[in-house]
Amino acid sequence: ATVESHKKLFNEDITESIKKATPWDTEEAYIALVTAQQDQASFFAERLRDSVKGLGTNEATLTRILVSRSEVDLPAVKAKYEQLAGHSLEKAISDDTSGDYMKLLLKIIDRAREAKGKKVVPKSEKSKNKKTQEPVKIEEKNAGKSKNKKDQIMEEKIETNEKSKKVSKKKEEKVEEKTEIKDNSKVEN
Repeated sequence: ATVESHKKLFNEDITESIKKATPWDTEEAYIALVTAQQDQASFFAERLRDSVKGLGTNEATLTRILVSRSEVDLPAVKAKYEQLAGHSLEKAISDDTSGDYMKLLLKIIDRAREAKGKKVVPKSEKSKNKKTQEPVKIEEKNAGKSKNKKDQIMEEKIETNEKSKKVSKKKEEKVEEKTEIKDNSKVEN
């Protein structure tokens, strides 16, 4: 809604306004937030492509995305990846990784495909005592890739934001449930 309102008010895409008004590092962060909100599957597919592109593999980013999206939308991210890269995510992983690590990543993708039609509830949502769960911070193995470090920070913020939204929604549902019960008991009396 914010992106659409901005376009109506200023006749300009919000990313263009951000580029004009902010320094580079802040600009990249804001654009990543907007992009992720508009199309999360594309956002994460681009990060996956960047993690396996060129020499070396950014294992931290690759692992973080596959694990964090496996119970959310990995099949959609995988489909977007294939559109962007022109080959399967499985092929990229097979080409860029090896051994048990490769087998683990391929198993995550396979399990996400199996669960596509099922309702998967992440462990963090099953726990009633946890209000929010901070994202796991993984040390960047490829410290020379500063853009990937920024991507990592943005991904962690997005994941934390998603988890907070889910917790808020559950709280709202509980309040509505309690209100409905009270209303029903008043009607009965």
